[in-house]
Amino acid sequence: MDEVKVVRRRRQDAVEAAPAPKQKRRGAIAGKTALLSEENMAEHRRVSRMQPRPVGRPTLYGPVLLQRAREYLQDPLVDEDGNFGWEVVHTLEGLAHRLGITTTTVQDWASQPEKPEFSVLVDQIRELQRRELLNNSLRGGFNPAIAKLMLAKHGYIDRTETDMTSSDGSMTPAVVERVIVRPDAEK
Repeated sequence: MDEVKVVRRRRQDAVEAAPAPKQKRRGAIAGKTALLSEENMAEHRRVSRMQPRPVGRPTLYGPVLLQRAREYLQDPLVDEDGNFGWEVVHTLEGLAHRLGITTTTVQDWASQPEKPEFSVLVDQIRELQRRELLNNSLRGGFNPAIAKLMLAKHGYIDRTETDMTSSDGSMTPAVVERVIVRPDAEK
């Protein structure tokens, strides 16, 4: 029976300790809990709307990341620990892996006008990839099918054109005239 009285008393104390309905608790200011009236809350909301706050996780983009991207551009075959890497050519996927971000983020940052340094680095990686593919393919260092597939991303295509005319004109197409006749028309 005593336990029930203790629980009821705790509940009653909690209700009595609750703030008045016109005031709401708003965080700790200098170690003290601030009680704001409705007027003060309205003013707080108005001021907080005027000052934009960053949304989401802070970006990883910065000078350190740009330096790591430059290092990747200089030497793609050696990773951060000095171990021989598995990459054969520069890729955006390899850059993303080295920086610890996704390929989508690399492409997003490259398209943002406020990140021109990163956009230049991405263009340099694409150009270096094209040169590496061409040179190593001509030397026979790459699988031709894979090299052809990757070079297609750089505008190189394999096209076969067939000329369907003959030198004497015998294979020129004949003109066919098509006339539609109504069935009830007289012959």
